[in-house]
Amino acid sequence: MLNRLSAREKEVLYLLGTAASNVSIARRLGIAERTVKKHVANILAKLGVSSRLQAALVAIVQHELICPHVVSARTLPLRTPPQESLSAQGIAAQAVGSRLR
Repeated sequence: MLNRLSAREKEVLYLLGTAASNVSIARRLGIAERTVKKHVANILAKLGVSSRLQAALVAIVQHELICPHVVSARTLPLRTPPQESLSAQGIAAQAVGSRLR
């Protein structure tokens, strides 16, 4: 699922996972806000999710696949083992469900 994203889309997805706004993402990456909006639309379509929140949850849960070279200093309670067969919506549902418990 994440292998369908370009390197730039992965960067944008990572920043979505930090709750960054389009303007903030544009400034950080040195691109136009309009370009960020296009990347976000592409990400939503490729992941098969319908909102930025769902995409952000995928970014949080699948952090190691988006940034394999980054070792997180914090332990995320939403982590699950990478499962290629699990859809992005399934990941988002898992993350929301674990937060509600």
